Amino acid sequence: MQRSSARFDARPGDPLPGIVGAPPQASTRLDAEALGVVLDELGALLAQGDAAVIERFETHAEALRATLGPPCEQLAHEIRQFDFETALETLRALRQPHAAA
Repeated sequence: MQRSSARFDARPGDPLPGIVGAPPQASTRLDAEALGVVLDELGALLAQGDAAVIERFETHAEALRATLGPPCEQLAHEIRQFDFETALETLRALRQPHAAA
């Protein structure tokens, strides 16, 4: 896997390059790298018990659904219910099939 030499100076909550700007279309799928970035950010917020995860999830919800499919709905439900501990476990389980992608 090649690493980009481009510098990424973003703060939590800033739009992620290549996956945000205009809200994603329902058919927009995230590539493996973008998916990893989004899942890492969601995982960090969930691990901290940070309610900002709700807004971040909603920002990427359509692209996550298009990429992860129906199992993403469980994660969405847990996040919206503030069940961050369970949501973190679900996120880790969702990530497994995509780790090799």
